[in-house]
Amino acid sequence: MSEAGAGEEGGQKIALALALSVVLTLWVALCEPPPREAIGRFLGVVGLSAFLLGWGVRGGWTWLNGGPRWRGVAVVLAGAMALRVAAWMAPVSLSDDVWRYVWDGAIVAGGENPYAETPRERVTRLKGEPDDAAIDAGEVGRASSWAELKRLNSPDYHTVYPPGAQAVFASAEVVARWLGGVSERWLRLFFVVADLLAVLLIMRALIAMRRAVGWATLYGWHPLVVWEVAGGGHTEALAVGLMVALVLMLGRSAPWKIGVVIGLSALAKLTFLIVSPLVGVALWRRGRFRDALIAAVVAVGVLTAGYAPFWFEDLIANQQKSVALYADVFSFDAPLYYAARYLLGYREGVTEPVTHVLSPTLQLATMLAIAVAALWQNGTRERLALAMVVAWGAYLVFNPVLHPWYALGLLAAAALAGAWSVSLAGLGLMLSYLFYVPAVGRPEEILVMVVQSVWAVTMIGWQAGPRAIAWALRRRAKTKFNAVRPYLRPGDRVLDLGAGEGFVGELVAGAGHEVMLAEVDDRNRTELPMVTYDGESLPLDDDQFDVAIIAYTLHHARRPDKVLAETSRVARRLVILETVYEREWDRRLVTFLDHSANRLRGMAPEPLAFDRVEGWLERLNARGMKVLTWRWLGRGVHRHVIIVAERER
Repeated sequence: MSEAGAGEEGGQKIALALALSVVLTLWVALCEPPPREAIGRFLGVVGLSAFLLGWGVRGGWTWLNGGPRWRGVAVVLAGAMALRVAAWMAPVSLSDDVWRYVWDGAIVAGGENPYAETPRERVTRLKGEPDDAAIDAGEVGRASSWAELKRLNSPDYHTVYPPGAQAVFASAEVVARWLGGVSERWLRLFFVVADLLAVLLIMRALIAMRRAVGWATLYGWHPLVVWEVAGGGHTEALAVGLMVALVLMLGRSAPWKIGVVIGLSALAKLTFLIVSPLVGVALWRRGRFRDALIAAVVAVGVLTAGYAPFWFEDLIANQQKSVALYADVFSFDAPLYYAARYLLGYREGVTEPVTHVLSPTLQLATMLAIAVAALWQNGTRERLALAMVVAWGAYLVFNPVLHPWYALGLLAAAALAGAWSVSLAGLGLMLSYLFYVPAVGRPEEILVMVVQSVWAVTMIGWQAGPRAIAWALRRRAKTKFNAVRPYLRPGDRVLDLGAGEGFVGELVAGAGHEVMLAEVDDRNRTELPMVTYDGESLPLDDDQFDVAIIAYTLHHARRPDKVLAETSRVARRLVILETVYEREWDRRLVTFLDHSANRLRGMAPEPLAFDRVEGWLERLNARGMKVLTWRWLGRGVHRHVIIVAERER
């Protein structure tokens, strides 16, 4: 098939996947009963939509990103809009949070303070004690009736939604009064518009980072995002775009402007303060500490100004009581929290709660993870986006409450970072809707959380595993290089025997040496030349090299003596790093460790020829090599030495 034909086919795949997903979403939205009362159908459509969209994006990736940029932007945005409009058609059923938004919006639109009273206090003040007959008759008033109170979660607690979100709630109420309709529909429509702006900003940030706009589909077309924003309605949608703007603004905007955006994101959703330390350190790394300080001061000022109109004496105390619900009372779909609680001896209904110990510990773990992600900054947008993934991931893992919509910030950061595995892992959070099925008890909930955890670890390991292994190999290569560097002379021609991925040779070449790699199979991940050999005979000339590095290779050889003979033929000097043992249990232990490490690199277990130090020295002497020096590099669990030998003339 021609390139044009293949591209056209990719476009058709995307169009088909989008069309089918929109139809499925609309079907679930309009069918009776609503999604939460038909969880099986809902989750089936979510899974099928995810599969279709993944198939379409993968098959049409070149078409989406290889043509005019406007085409990719238009397709991603159009797809995001169509999916959200379809989900917006559904009645509210997935979450009852939106009814609290409507309640607060009516209060703010009426010129009152939403933080002053709990819903129950307000209704009692306005309506007196509950009238069961009025409730049964369906009496409804705006943020004042007992019937409406029944729809709210936590009616005995003050609202925790910050002033920026309150302004949007009130706007929906005002628009509903002016134009008709219900404020809940208008509010979810506002969320959709805000979220589409976030999708646009994600694409703009991707372009600024010179990445394909197709990565924006990880957020824009994600079923979790679509349903939690348009179908359920959650305030995270108001803050995601502001968080993305921080990545885009880094290095382009004055620090005070960045501070304004940080403050606005917190006024939309307080949890988005998670990313503020990352941005602050990124600013510090880019320039001066003063820039980070200016951004922090401005952010605090914006946040303070937002709360100022609502200030009264008990505001902070009321907020603290409500926030404590999430740390000390509520828990939902939190595998790590439940496991830790169980290990601490807690048994529901039998023992005393352990939240006074567990909650501070998990909060400290979250703060430490965020601190590490912050200190990891180097001032680039790419690093900031990836650090946001880490920070949000830590927040979700250590949180005792994990609703699907909490992951919106994580999924937006994943789109910026190209972390497709995180996007796939996020799909598992939708399984938490099974907890609302009456037939699902605690054992089934535990099984669901196990499935979610295994799914997330598998998906993230699929992408991050090879990168982590490569990072570990490079770190280990640097340690090897530092050990052999003192024994290299200026101008030495170097053979790296048993080079593996070639990372040691790459460092040697970077020090100014001419390097060739040799290995039994080609796993070279560098630009250095490589020869493959049969594990015994090298296809190289006599004295072709001044020195050969043999780093932890001899114990893998079928005939180590033959390898030593061949290496001493092509190089006059040998620098050997080797694992050794002193007692029999040492040999068994290092055999187990070696096999385990090589499995991670995709290497099958093989017989290993470990020896004692004295054994290797005798082998070298028998080959006519004079041992110039040897020393221990480590005598812990991993006993290893460096031996330098030269061929006697």
